[in-house]
Amino acid sequence: MHPAVNDAPPSLLRRCANRSSSPQPPAHLSMQKFWVNHLFYPLLAFALAVLIISVFHLDRVVADALYWAEGHQWALKDSWLTTTLIHKGGKNLSIAIAVVTLLMLATSWVRPALGHWRRPLTFLLLAAATSSLLIVSAKSLTHIACPWDFNRYGGNLPFMSELDQFLHNDSGRCFPAGHASAGYAWLALYFVGLYRHSGWRWMGLMLAVTMGVVFGISQQLRGAHFISHDVWTFAISWFTALVWFRLVMYRSYKLSLSSGVANSSPVFTSTPSAYAAETGIKVSS
Repeated sequence: MHPAVNDAPPSLLRRCANRSSSPQPPAHLSMQKFWVNHLFYPLLAFALAVLIISVFHLDRVVADALYWAEGHQWALKDSWLTTTLIHKGGKNLSIAIAVVTLLMLATSWVRPALGHWRRPLTFLLLAAATSSLLIVSAKSLTHIACPWDFNRYGGNLPFMSELDQFLHNDSGRCFPAGHASAGYAWLALYFVGLYRHSGWRWMGLMLAVTMGVVFGISQQLRGAHFISHDVWTFAISWFTALVWFRLVMYRSYKLSLSSGVANSSPVFTSTPSAYAAETGIKVSS
C-alpha cells in the first residue's frame, strides 16, 4: 500500500493547479491527434517507402553501388569496423541498455519514491524485447536471402524478388534486418518520453534512429542486407512500441491529458487528483 503524501511543497501543488486551469484542447481531440501522428502518418510513410523501393528497384540499385564501390566484392564483410566495432559492439550496447533498464525497474520496486517509473520502464522492456523477438522469428519464416547470397554479388543464388524468394526459397534468414533491430528496438524510448510529457522524447527517438541507421548501413556495407530489410525493421519496431503503449500506458497518458497537465516533473505526472487516481498516492495541501 502506498503511503499518503501530505507534506508536498505548496508551490508544487499550485503549479499542478495552475497547469490544470490553463486552456487545453478537449482530450478526445488530443487523442485523435495522437493516433494521426503516431499511427496514420508513420503507416503512410512506411507504405510510401516500400512503394518507392519497389518501383525504383532501390534494393538492387543501392546494393549494386556498394558492391561496385568495394571493388566488385564485399571488402568490408570481415573488417574490424563493421564486424567488431559496429556489429558486436552495437549488440553489446543494446544489451547494456536493456540491463540498465532492468536494473532501474528492479530499483523502482524497492524504492517507493521511484514507483512512478515502474510503468514506463516495464513498457520499455516489453516493447524492445517483443520487437526483437518478432524480427528474429520473421527471419526464420520469410526465407529471404542476403545480398551476398546472390550470384550478382558473388554468391550462388540467381537474383530474384523477395516475393519469389518467399515462395520458392527455403534457406534465407536475412529479412527483416536483425542487427538494425538492436537500435530500432529502442524507438520505445520516444514513447516513454511522451508518457512523461518530456521534451527528451526527441533525444530518445534520435538515439534509436541513429543506432538503427548506423547498424543498418554497416550491414549493407557487408552485403548482409538490402535497404528494404532495414525499412521493415524500423516499421516493426515502431508499431510494436505503439501497440505496447496502447496496452500499458495509454490510459494513464489519456488521463493526464484530460486533467490538462503536460508536466515533466519526476514526482507528479498530472494534477494531484489525477496523480492519486493513477498511482494510489493521496496528495493533500
